[in-house]
Amino acid sequence: MCHPREAAAYQRTPMGRSLTPVNTEVRASFTRANTKFEVHDARHTVTRNGRRADFTTVWQVGSGAHAAGFLVNISGALFQSPIAHYPAKKLWDVAPGYQALDHIDFNRRITPECLGCHASQQSGKLAPIDCDRCHGDGDAHSLRPSKSNIVHPGKLSSFERASVCEQCHLTGVARIPQPSAKPYEPGRKLEDSVAIFVQPAKDLKVVSHVEQLALARCGPNLWCGSCHNAHGEKVDIDAQCTGCHTERPRGHAVEGCPACHMPKRGAVDGLHTAFTDHRIAKPGPSVPFEPKLRAWRPAANAQRNLGLAELAVGDYANSFRNLTAAYPRHSNDSELIGALGTLLLMRNQHADAAKLLAGHPQKQALAFKALGETAKAAAALERAIERDPLDETSYHLLANLLPARRREILERYLKRNPAHLATREALGLP
Repeated sequence: MCHPREAAAYQRTPMGRSLTPVNTEVRASFTRANTKFEVHDARHTVTRNGRRADFTTVWQVGSGAHAAGFLVNISGALFQSPIAHYPAKKLWDVAPGYQALDHIDFNRRITPECLGCHASQQSGKLAPIDCDRCHGDGDAHSLRPSKSNIVHPGKLSSFERASVCEQCHLTGVARIPQPSAKPYEPGRKLEDSVAIFVQPAKDLKVVSHVEQLALARCGPNLWCGSCHNAHGEKVDIDAQCTGCHTERPRGHAVEGCPACHMPKRGAVDGLHTAFTDHRIAKPGPSVPFEPKLRAWRPAANAQRNLGLAELAVGDYANSFRNLTAAYPRHSNDSELIGALGTLLLMRNQHADAAKLLAGHPQKQALAFKALGETAKAAAALERAIERDPLDETSYHLLANLLPARRREILERYLKRNPAHLATREALGLP
């Protein structure tokens, strides 16, 4: 009611279309490996070895500018359909990450982290990304409209301003929640809530444009809002360039700077898509750089966060060293304790691992199994199942641990997810 022009324009932007109803006038089919995939309106079907699983999709995730994913509801939890749409190529195919798998199923769980950048919660229901994501608490502002109780990202200092975009557009290689931190709110520094670690790579990722811009020589003079308007108004990007580059070499193009200096390239973690390279480089071979893990910006709990990030990227020796050193200051930190338990498990120190992994019963079960304590391992897996009745891994681990009860255990999972192809195949069911 107060900002109708901005609201209407925003609804037409990719963020405003981040979560939409499913198109119900679609017919498509394709085959990958030994699996057939079909789309019939909102219905997605996967067929393999005579077994069929199909679900009605409940949401489309993504604006559809590059790709569109789909969500299904299984026993009250959201899962990603393995089928995706790639509008630029007018193509239906598997979703990114599924292309290398042989036994594709509806088994990729949607976590709060997934939805955090693709949806908002409004009155307990999912909705597209809303105004609060960039401007803060809109309810308080609507009750007492004032410039003092709403965030204007463009007027924030540099780190707070960048954080508004980075909350979703900077994933790095590890995002480490700060211990006991409040969720991020616009107007604050992102690293007060989550420490982000980056590791430069030659290949672009779907979400790496913030990191790329930081590598550009003119990156310090720009921020996302220099070339992007979140409300949908078009920005003259060439004007951003010519503001500094007033003179051009002979034969240089008069306009269209991004076409040569910010070309579209494929993303290593994408599929059938191309994204703008934000490094703003001269045309030609890319400049090599050192792929060293580092914090995006300095943040509290530096050694603890680095150790957790090193674990995430597979640098286990340094992770163990840093987490062990940080432990005395974080002895009540459940994430650090679980990480140390995981590393002890990998180092075959199973007794010590079992003690630290009490909060991670599935991993604790692996430690107990290695110690030959089958009853404790089974009890830990039962706790894991009680915590998450739709985690298929816990059921299959328990079935392998207790072969005499294998069928009964897997049938318990099928009661939760009757269409699951791998479990039906394991039980010899149609």
